[in-house]
Amino acid sequence: MSSQNFSKLHLLCGLLLILCSAAVPAAAAADENYLVMYVVGSDLESEGDQATDNLIDLVNSWDPSMGDVLIIYGGAKKAGWDDGVTITNLDLLTKDLEDGVIGVDTDNDGNPTVHVLDRFPDVDISDASTLANSLSYAEEYRKNSGLSGARNYLLFWNHGGGYTGFGQNEISKEILSLGELQTGLSGAGTRYDLIAFDACLMGSLEVADALSPYGFYLLASEENVPGCGYDYRAFSALSSTPNMSPEKLGTTIIEYYMAQPDQSKTLSLVRMSEAPKVVAALNAFGEDLQEILSDEESLNVLGSIYINTQGYGADSGSTNTMSMDLYDFTYKIYEQTSEDSELHASAENLLNVLNDFVVVCSDDGHFTAANGVSVAAPTSDLTEGIPNAAAFGRSGWYNYLSTYLNQAGASAQPHAAYEDNIGTRSTIVVNDTTGTAKVLANYLYVNEAGQYVIIGEVPLKEKTRPVNNSVWTTVPTGLYEEPDWDGSWYVFQNADGTLVPATLTFKNPAVIDNRPHVIYTIEGNLTRVVNTTSVTRPSIITVVIDDDANSVSDIYVTEKSDDIWGSRSNAWGNTTILSGDVFVPNLEIYDPESDEISVIASSQKIIFGDNPQKNLIYTELNPDNCYWMVELDDFIDDDAFYLEGPGMASSSPTQTQTPLCIAGVFTGLLLAGIICRRT
Repeated sequence: MSSQNFSKLHLLCGLLLILCSAAVPAAAAADENYLVMYVVGSDLESEGDQATDNLIDLVNSWDPSMGDVLIIYGGAKKAGWDDGVTITNLDLLTKDLEDGVIGVDTDNDGNPTVHVLDRFPDVDISDASTLANSLSYAEEYRKNSGLSGARNYLLFWNHGGGYTGFGQNEISKEILSLGELQTGLSGAGTRYDLIAFDACLMGSLEVADALSPYGFYLLASEENVPGCGYDYRAFSALSSTPNMSPEKLGTTIIEYYMAQPDQSKTLSLVRMSEAPKVVAALNAFGEDLQEILSDEESLNVLGSIYINTQGYGADSGSTNTMSMDLYDFTYKIYEQTSEDSELHASAENLLNVLNDFVVVCSDDGHFTAANGVSVAAPTSDLTEGIPNAAAFGRSGWYNYLSTYLNQAGASAQPHAAYEDNIGTRSTIVVNDTTGTAKVLANYLYVNEAGQYVIIGEVPLKEKTRPVNNSVWTTVPTGLYEEPDWDGSWYVFQNADGTLVPATLTFKNPAVIDNRPHVIYTIEGNLTRVVNTTSVTRPSIITVVIDDDANSVSDIYVTEKSDDIWGSRSNAWGNTTILSGDVFVPNLEIYDPESDEISVIASSQKIIFGDNPQKNLIYTELNPDNCYWMVELDDFIDDDAFYLEGPGMASSSPTQTQTPLCIAGVFTGLLLAGIICRRT
């Protein structure tokens, strides 16, 4: 059925629903709550039944006496989900789930129309007109069910991409852009008490600004959402307290969500009525930032701040993020600017407005900052043009970000050198005109094959100096102290004592239980026996390290996604590593002859035991086989350049018992330059 026919049909829904009410019990007139769920099933449902699992929890938690639920679903390569849009309600869904499967029950003629209100075949659930017609249908259902005065909630379920949109249809590959979400919501003809996204990265200012005319509160996550998503048992609290306010419901969902065992979670509730004020303050802030961009010193300060601001939505295999915590970025500028500067004042104003905007925000501690709302971060994608969804009216913030990307995103290769400090470790001097280079020390270990294996990386701290100018109080110097590494590091250990090196990629620092931690990721292939079948998937193991104790606080696994739209998919369920799981780590290998980094699968494997944390140990490696080099990683275009550390051979080495200097001594200034680029 075409979208046009759907549009005509939904106008008749009021009459049809009156007829349907004879067979389908309608919610009582005294009911107070009405929830509409827009579920784009995608691979989350076709491969993992995740929508079904959430809907089972919802059915078991929602008391029909206090309201009704309308579920609109489709967009998955799965029977019952793969032909347009299906609409059902709480009563029919409850009956449908008696066999544990949604949408496949047929009538006597074999048509899949049992336990549904309507089916609209041949429409795309990720199309603006389909969304508009579906929400219009939902409003007609609400009125005809005696729920006109009920609190009105809308929940979107699927993959999310922040300012790029929501809801990837697995069949058509279409998504709903923010503009299309606006079009669809305008078709509802109502303003929702709460709009929630059980989807990744939708806790952004771009989303709140776009949807502010259509809802009072927005509930969404700054970061990627684990595969299980919300805990729908939260609605049991609404069942026990039907007069719960939308703000309290949002807070309750956050509490239930954060109590789940999955890691790296954020969730926040914001007042969308305040979004225009935030945008106005952001544009004023952008105007003041624009004024300082002609100064190279300011460009370096901004680069340093961007590098240290909490980011979200990193693709697999990259630490570069698509969005950043807006409060964290603004506060860092506020802290580093002169009190009498205009930039300091506009930063303070934006912070105050953000405090009014965010009602409550929460995270699990795996972040340096998670203050409730993100904004697009400068990335290579934006150097080709900032989309309207991230432009905020194309005024102050847009002008600043465009200019910054033109200057900082210009092609420029950083340079590095060693400067000898007599009696102390050498200083690394980095000349980076754009200020976009993250500087890390890569730890290398020579394996039995004579290869330089990158086993870890640690950010190097840049020295700053005080200044007395009209804007900044301190500025970066481009000077870094070389790492003081004794060869101790984290490696996997099997039950038989065999050590299995892996490449630990730095993700971000964190403060957990008031203790400093560092989070690393390890890529490879994980194999698990599922229902007697051996399943292998590219995976990412995340490790949380207690930095002071040199111990593993947490370790968990997720399936590796190809892009941001697959970041919620996880074949391994709730991220727990199980006893008997087999992991073959990928190794990053540096080849000094070709000046290239390559990735290979390890020839070794780790078999996890009952306590996977104990399978990753901190141990002293043979110092004769330990080296380091400096990595300069551009946070805009993700290019990486390398400076060899002292003592490294110019060709592939072999394991040796001859002591090698880890921190060599240089005289004067050695212009080593950059020797390779990540391929």
